[in-house]
Amino acid sequence: MATQRAQALPFALGWQPIEQTAAHGTLREHATRWRAFPIREQLQHDRQRVSALTWHVGDWHLDLSKQAWDVSVLQALLDLTHATALPQAIAALFAGEPVNLTERRAALHMAYRGSAQPPAAQRDRFVSEETRLAAFVAAYRSGALEGFSGAPLDTVVNIGIGGSDLGPRLVCEAFAHWGIARHGTVRFVANLDPSDFVTTTAELDPARTLFLVTSKSFSTAETLSNTRLARLWLARHFGVTPDDPRLNGHFVAVTNAVEKAEAHGFDSNRIFWLPEWVGGRYSLWSAVGLPIALAYGWETFAALRSGAAEIDRHFQSAPLEANVPVLLGLLSVWLATYLAQQQMAMLPYAHGLQLLPAWYQQLEMESNGKRVRFDGSTAPYPTAMAVWGMAGTLGQHAFHQWFYQGTQPIPIEFVAFAPEPAAADDDPLLRARADAEAALAANAVAQAEALLLGRSEAEAFTQVRAQGRTEADARALAPFLAIPGNRPSSFLLASRQRPETLGQLLALYEHATFVRGWLWGVNPFDQFGVELGKQMARQIETQSDAPHDPSTAQLLTWLKKAAR
Repeated sequence: MATQRAQALPFALGWQPIEQTAAHGTLREHATRWRAFPIREQLQHDRQRVSALTWHVGDWHLDLSKQAWDVSVLQALLDLTHATALPQAIAALFAGEPVNLTERRAALHMAYRGSAQPPAAQRDRFVSEETRLAAFVAAYRSGALEGFSGAPLDTVVNIGIGGSDLGPRLVCEAFAHWGIARHGTVRFVANLDPSDFVTTTAELDPARTLFLVTSKSFSTAETLSNTRLARLWLARHFGVTPDDPRLNGHFVAVTNAVEKAEAHGFDSNRIFWLPEWVGGRYSLWSAVGLPIALAYGWETFAALRSGAAEIDRHFQSAPLEANVPVLLGLLSVWLATYLAQQQMAMLPYAHGLQLLPAWYQQLEMESNGKRVRFDGSTAPYPTAMAVWGMAGTLGQHAFHQWFYQGTQPIPIEFVAFAPEPAAADDDPLLRARADAEAALAANAVAQAEALLLGRSEAEAFTQVRAQGRTEADARALAPFLAIPGNRPSSFLLASRQRPETLGQLLALYEHATFVRGWLWGVNPFDQFGVELGKQMARQIETQSDAPHDPSTAQLLTWLKKAAR
């Protein structure tokens, strides 16, 4: 009965399948017009295009004028949001309604940003846990936490995978590159491959190392395997058995399954609660973000949350036509569902954000990589695009060639920062850094423009001739140098690098993911698909008698022979 009530929520709010809306037909007509991507011509002939398709929120400037759409497409998409009751869905999200339909849960990660209230029955526990977290961070950073030998703990190793790894790892990486003061060392272990643990801990002092074990269910195979390695690593160093209770001071757990953590030997005073209403890939704002707070301080962690809260308020209150998460979500619905784009590239021109594509990959593909809708029907249209990317300018020397002259134009999202002001003193190193930052920003802008404008055969011919080549050579080379142009891109540009700015960016993407899921009619807060592979892996590990397909049976036979 509860399941039926939860699954009825979209219909109670007024959601309907997009193919049943009038806006859907209009958008299909627009798609026919836009399949040739006449973006370059639109920019040349429509003087209002740039101002009509750019927005500002927080520290971020969003330019969508180089994308394959226009204001008439946007208006039809906005009509679609009303036909599918998106405003009501946003209100339900922040009100704690069970928008995670299949698991009958709210999605209230915004509570950690002060933008929503935890469920009434858990508010006291929520406040208490926040107090505990802050106190633990203060104790660690003051040197009051001691390990087995009495040495202060000043090195953090986070053991987790997926949402228990990517978010905190991304933030810590960004802050390190942005020069934010850090206390001690922070590292991350995620992979089941033991080489990940071995290389991560190779130069660490066990006596000073604190392991944060993060698993919502406390049954994640990779996390439990690496936790076992951690206990063995410590035990060997101290010359004790792995179950020696004196090792417990080197471990902290973040989980919803508190009893399971205790059963694994974790001290109840070192277990922090991860509520069931916080999904893994949305969890860095919670105790999952403990590595951030330990390394960079509670105030910095609070600033990250504060930036995200600014976007929460914007998402709740801004008109849809000026609501940046809504606009980002609508653009992806247009590209995937109506222009049949199957992939997008995310290119952060900031080395500190080199993990942003991987974080966003999980956020979007695990959230919206689904085909079954609220009513159990199969979506008759494409949903989430595949996401991939790399930090600029590294990608320019790896795969940008495909963007320029490949046969499949795909949407690209540039994320960049304005360079810091040049140093006033005469320090040549500081001046060189300022010059490099300016060059990095210039590269990002230039890539977007070059992909848009391209180069005709006639222009290529002229350039080759200007280099002194013969007319025959120039004509032979020109087709190879021609670049079609009209390649679509978005541009997110920030005015500065600070914790609030990163919080804003991550919250923008989180809410845009919710917008897409709602319009498509898929639940962005579950991930049942990934469970099947885990179940089959357990069957193979335990050598159960489950039947296998002929190819898998052959592989298993080969593995057994190779292991002898």
